[in-house]
Amino acid sequence: MIWLLIGILVGVVIGLIPFFIARGRCRDNMGTLAMVCCLIAGVFDGLFGIIGLSIFVAIGFTIAIMVSTRDSAPISRNKGTQAGGVVYYNNNNGGTAPAQYGSVGVMAISGSLKGRVYGLGNGLTFGRNASNGVRFSAGESGVSSNHCRLYRQGNAIMLVDLGSSYGTFLDDGRQLMRNNPVSLGIGSRFYLGTRNNTFEVVQN
Repeated sequence: MIWLLIGILVGVVIGLIPFFIARGRCRDNMGTLAMVCCLIAGVFDGLFGIIGLSIFVAIGFTIAIMVSTRDSAPISRNKGTQAGGVVYYNNNNGGTAPAQYGSVGVMAISGSLKGRVYGLGNGLTFGRNASNGVRFSAGESGVSSNHCRLYRQGNAIMLVDLGSSYGTFLDDGRQLMRNNPVSLGIGSRFYLGTRNNTFEVVQN
């Protein structure tokens, strides 16, 4: 019994290493998975009276986190309907097709810009560079210099990742493929890097 408790304790402590590394690199899902796997490995360590399996699991996850360019469950073209080279996905107001919109903007739901509303106009870019319409501070965690762009294409509202280092995600956690625009609806939410930088498409 004592070995089982020791194994679990070691698994949790070892699992914290890839967990915090993942959070620092905006790979929250991988960090959580690493913690769970290290805990399970710790249970096996305790049952067999050895300490070591959780260490190898942590090393494996740490390497995977360091070399990965995305978190988990990236959006692929076979999960939505396609029209005119653009993939449409279910949005928060229940639609999959583009809708008619009047005056549209985006509101910061969380993070350093929380509460601010930006008009969409001819399009909005998000990032740390001074040229962006939605500009973050130079030290903002999880945001690239030129992160993503929100714009109109006909009657559709499009969101595209501009090759960011930290990823652009829909509210359900799916990651946008780089330079592959997706359609959003009024009320749709997305975030940059982590949910600490969440925005919602709003109608004025």
